[in-house]
Amino acid sequence: MFTIVAVTAILAATAGYLAARSRTSRGSNDAKDPSKNKTKTNTKNTKSSAAGDAGGAAEKAAPSPFEGMPLGLGDVVLADAEERWLAGALVARENRRVVAALFFSPEGASTPAIAAFASPRRDIYWMSPVEVVAPAEPPATLEIGEAMLTRRGRIPVSLERVGQGAPHVAETLLWATYEGGGRDVAVLLVGGGKVLAWRGSRLDEGDYDRLGAGGSAAD
Repeated sequence: MFTIVAVTAILAATAGYLAARSRTSRGSNDAKDPSKNKTKTNTKNTKSSAAGDAGGAAEKAAPSPFEGMPLGLGDVVLADAEERWLAGALVARENRRVVAALFFSPEGASTPAIAAFASPRRDIYWMSPVEVVAPAEPPATLEIGEAMLTRRGRIPVSLERVGQGAPHVAETLLWATYEGGGRDVAVLLVGGGKVLAWRGSRLDEGDYDRLGAGGSAAD
C-alpha cells in the first residue's frame, strides 16, 4: 500500500514539473520572437496612420478659386436669350487673394467672356472680344467704336489659367475695368507685350440665370 502511494506521488510531481517546463518554454519562445506580439500593434498603427493621412489630405485640399463668386467653372449661364457654357477661366489674384475671374465660352472662331467678381459682388460682365489700341499703362479713358468709357479700376494681378479655351497670357499683368453710359462695360488685360479687351453689358443678379454643370439649376 505504501509503495502505491509513493509511486502515485512521484508521477504527480513529474507531471507538474513537465507542465511547468512547457509553460516556461512557450514564454521564452514568445520573448525571442517579438513579431507575434507586435502583429496587433502594427495593425492598429497602420490603421491610425492611414486615417491620419486621409485627414491630412482633406485639410490640405485647396478650396475652389471660385468660392463665393456668382459663377463657377462648368456652369451654364443664360442671359438675353443666349446660353454660354463656361469651359475655361483666367483667375485673377491680388496679393494671393482671388479678386475676379474671366470665364470663357468658346464658340467657333469667337470666344465670348463673362467677368465675375469676389464676394459680395453678384453682378457680372457679359462681354465679347474687341480690338483696342492701348499703351502699356491702361488709359484713363478708352474709346471702343463710338463709345467712350472711363476707367473705374486698375490692379496688378497674377493670373491662373484653368479649364479650356482661356487665352495664354503673362502670369502677371494689369487688370483694368471700364464703364460707359448705361450698362456699358469693358475689361482690359495689359502685360507681356499684349493688350486683350472685352466689351459688353453689366448684368445684375436678377438679369441672368445660372445653371450648374450639366444644366441643373444651381443653388
